[in-house]
Amino acid sequence: MGIYHSAAQLVGHTPLLAVDNYVRTRGLPAVILAKLESFNPAGSAKDRVALEMLRQAEASGVLQPGGTVIEPTSGNTGIGLAAMAISKGYRVILTMPASMSAERRTLLKAYGAELVLVEEGGMAGAVAKAEERQYELVQKAEEVASNYLELQKVYDEQKALEEEIADLQDLVNSPRRIRQVIISELEQVKKKYALPRRTDIVYDHQTEELLTAEEEVPDYPVNLFLSREGYLKKITPQSLRMSSEQKYKDGDGPFLTWEASNRDELLVFTDRQQCYKAWLSDFDDAKASVLGDYLPTKLAMDQEERVVRACIPGDYRRQLLFFFDNGKAARVELSAYQTQTRRKKLTGAYSDKAPLVTAFLVREDFEAAKNSAN
Repeated sequence: MGIYHSAAQLVGHTPLLAVDNYVRTRGLPAVILAKLESFNPAGSAKDRVALEMLRQAEASGVLQPGGTVIEPTSGNTGIGLAAMAISKGYRVILTMPASMSAERRTLLKAYGAELVLVEEGGMAGAVAKAEERQYELVQKAEEVASNYLELQKVYDEQKALEEEIADLQDLVNSPRRIRQVIISELEQVKKKYALPRRTDIVYDHQTEELLTAEEEVPDYPVNLFLSREGYLKKITPQSLRMSSEQKYKDGDGPFLTWEASNRDELLVFTDRQQCYKAWLSDFDDAKASVLGDYLPTKLAMDQEERVVRACIPGDYRRQLLFFFDNGKAARVELSAYQTQTRRKKLTGAYSDKAPLVTAFLVREDFEAAKNSAN
């Protein structure tokens, strides 16, 4: 007698029985053979159907080792599928009407199938529930695959980092490799930056000449007009007397005005916690009838950066009072923005904990009251 290792191996090859007694008692001139499909492992011809379904799914690649079989059922097909699929190592989920007999449920569970009972809709409800479970499993499988890929990426990065660390340790312990790296990097620098010098070195004896050049900047009174959208006009008093009506873009209007000198500096504070430094001598004298210089462009501000406040610092001996959206205020010495070089941009000019609402130049001690909209 042969020994079989899977119930699937027992499907088919069922015996043929000649029903001689039936033929004799009825006087039939024939030989009638009965195929005893009950000899299949799960007791019906549906074992053949179930096994063929599994084979086709495996051949097409739809069903992979360790996969899950989901099927709506109400009869022997489900029993055969449970027996065959479980014997092949697959997970089996069967959806069926809750009206199915307790005996059939017990049999399916005995084979190892998971049952999902549908209270309403009969077989149509079982089919819908099977499709729902299939969708859930597909989503879960995709999530697992995504997590695997992410873990694989982390693993690859960690492995690459370990290799880099090992290489750096070898580099540290090898004076010859260090020398080669230095030579290689210097050659790259020479290749990339081998250009004539664009700046000059200033020695102590030359500073007097620079100061003299700075003193050559014309010194005369000017009036400054800053609009809400950031347009600045520098107008001489003579020109202002001839025409004092200021021109603005549609929707724009006056914001700040000062009386200053052409040699003065201008500090411009923006909504990006940055301070831009400009020299009024760099601005052309304008007339009231023009829009003026657009500060975000003139000062090369970042994209969408907006002017919040500006002031003439003078000798940097005064203070600035900042007011923030969270109701807080801060008093800062102007000397914090004074530089020895002609730097045009200072980052971190004020706190970034809350948006800046406005700022005032404090010329002397005064009392101030703040109103709240709430």
